[in-house]
Amino acid sequence: MTSFKQTLHILRKDLRHLAPEISVSLSLVALFAWIAPAAWPGYIGKMAYPGAQFGAPQIMGVFLHALIPISWLVLISRSVHDESLVGDKQFWVTRPYTWYSLLAAKLLFVLVAICLPLFAAQIFLVHYAGLPVFASLPALLLNIGAIFVLFLLPFLVLASVTSSFGPLILLVLGGVLYLGVVGLVATYLSGVRGIPPYTEAGFIVLLTILLAGTLMHQYIERRTGLSQLILIATPILLAAVYFILPAGFLFTHAYPTRTGLSAQVDLDPMKQQPSTGGLLNVVGNYVLSVPIAANLSSGNELLSGRALHVDLTSASGFHWSSSWLGFSDTLHGGESTQIDVMIPEKVIDRIGTETVKLQLTLALTRLQIDPPVNFKLSDSNHAIPGGGVCSLVGDPSFAAPVCRSAMRAPMAFVETQVQDVPCSLDGSAENTAPRPARSSMLLQQGWFAFDPVVAQSWRLYAAGDSPEGPHMHAICAGAPVKLTPTHDAGGASIQVEQTGLELAPYLRHRSQQRPMPVQPVR
Repeated sequence: MTSFKQTLHILRKDLRHLAPEISVSLSLVALFAWIAPAAWPGYIGKMAYPGAQFGAPQIMGVFLHALIPISWLVLISRSVHDESLVGDKQFWVTRPYTWYSLLAAKLLFVLVAICLPLFAAQIFLVHYAGLPVFASLPALLLNIGAIFVLFLLPFLVLASVTSSFGPLILLVLGGVLYLGVVGLVATYLSGVRGIPPYTEAGFIVLLTILLAGTLMHQYIERRTGLSQLILIATPILLAAVYFILPAGFLFTHAYPTRTGLSAQVDLDPMKQQPSTGGLLNVVGNYVLSVPIAANLSSGNELLSGRALHVDLTSASGFHWSSSWLGFSDTLHGGESTQIDVMIPEKVIDRIGTETVKLQLTLALTRLQIDPPVNFKLSDSNHAIPGGGVCSLVGDPSFAAPVCRSAMRAPMAFVETQVQDVPCSLDGSAENTAPRPARSSMLLQQGWFAFDPVVAQSWRLYAAGDSPEGPHMHAICAGAPVKLTPTHDAGGASIQVEQTGLELAPYLRHRSQQRPMPVQPVR
């Protein structure tokens, strides 16, 4: 029997033998595809089962997010343990099985029994959301690949180093606890350190290589002890790589200095009061809130924060330098933006009342503002740039505008009209003067998701609204919308330097809070 025929023979055997387990897994995926649309923001649709209480779809979705991976674990365990790699007394060892045909059969089983049904369910959800299916296929394939690396490949490796389902469960529980401890230690040591560019993609590649190498080693050699040691070392190795990465070099490479971009500290006395809210302060730290005014070469550009680096030099010569810290503020040309930096208390105590030289390096993503799209809101889907759609959903008298896209929601700004009383029963505006309102659609992107549809409701702020909120606005059918999309125009860095700066007016304490402002369209 050739290796290919042998692979197909093992695959057919697994599909027949594990038909009950496969049926359960398929049922859970189908149930998830049925219930997922009911959990989208503002959605009241045909798929919400009659009499459903508020929040029930979300609760069911949480359970399914746990049950579906468990069903995958059971499927993979049963398949791999049918030809267990632990020990040397299994019946299949005496058969003319080659390691590569056996491994190929198990990988094909995962593809046929798990990946293809999930892929089909995600295509259905994308279509049901009114999104273009063919344009969404690359994002969906990347999503399935990420799910394979983060869930299915680890399950395969864990099953290959255990003899049955019982030891596998113990290993999974111990592994979760072990990963939690390693993650907590890494988080404690890194603090608020920003993630260097290329790190996430690099870690996915490294994790894939380590897991795939361990799986192949186990199928070739069946040396379970060594394979288990490799698994134990993998999280520690990934954490060590994160800490030894040359963050400065990576940020400099990904965010080079560009002409036409500059910024300075805004020394307007009215803006020297420390802002409140924003970056969460922790015990043992102060937050330095510095108003930064950016000068942009073009009025059709925004700067979205990614990371920053701070150097403080006091008048007496004391110097403190931070690591690269994450920040996500948006800088507009011609106005000040509060940028928050966490600084240890011992540094502030050492500087005291001395003036300092502040050197701030900002790593930013340039967002080019594209031509706006104008349309009128209705319950029909309206296509927006980036492959998404927007529509009114819910009760016509108080409908909610929701924009949907596949795996990635673009950064955009919205302007429309709202009123403070419900719309008429047919969804049109009552005899009242509408007010202009704005909203920001924030960039959302994940490595993987069971539900590929990213749904964003608009959080609108109208003229005269209290900054504390919350605000209930009615948006009626036919309301005009101006949606201004943006696209990533590459990375850039800005150097900000200020001498003779007194820190006290800009320091913020933990007890102070402030509302988060909405960035206006420029």
